Amino acid sequence: MLRSLLICTCILFFAGCSSHSMYNYYVEPVPITKGVTKYKLGTVKVNLTLGHGAIEGDETFASEEVLNQEFFDDIQKYMQEQGILAASENQESPTVDITIDYKRTFNIGGKALRKPEISHHVVVSQNGKKLADFGMSHYTTKYAYFEEAAVDFKILSFLWDEKDEPKDVDLASQLMIKELAGLGK
Repeated sequence: MLRSLLICTCILFFAGCSSHSMYNYYVEPVPITKGVTKYKLGTVKVNLTLGHGAIEGDETFASEEVLNQEFFDDIQKYMQEQGILAASENQESPTVDITIDYKRTFNIGGKALRKPEISHHVVVSQNGKKLADFGMSHYTTKYAYFEEAAVDFKILSFLWDEKDEPKDVDLASQLMIKELAGLGK
């Protein structure tokens, strides 16, 4: 009897954990259809912080404004590729606003980078009404297997620098839009 109760409890616990969604919906019925709804890209706001090792006044790396534009361009590109970017004349489409906390991390000496620490929060709204949101906190970029090894080697060799940072921006943008494409019922 005790064994059966323990098994049932474990099954219920794991069933509850597996059904948790990364998406929060604020309107029922959900007016967003996965794979069908197209979105307008609203604001993309990057909050840049510099991690340990940054050199005061060094302008080698992209400014917050430049990073903001890089994220905006990449996000728009991936929305277009996923087929979820609304035509600019479509005023009825939901709007996507994205806030990105981007912590630039440095190798010893401040002249080379490590992978950034990123958090993002995506809000989907329509006519001023919040429909859904989702996000992810404190993650870093993860490349394909062999590319990951090459990136790690460059980081360990103090060779991952300002020319490579756009690759991290691109990969993070791709992740955000993959999540956005999965939004809806």
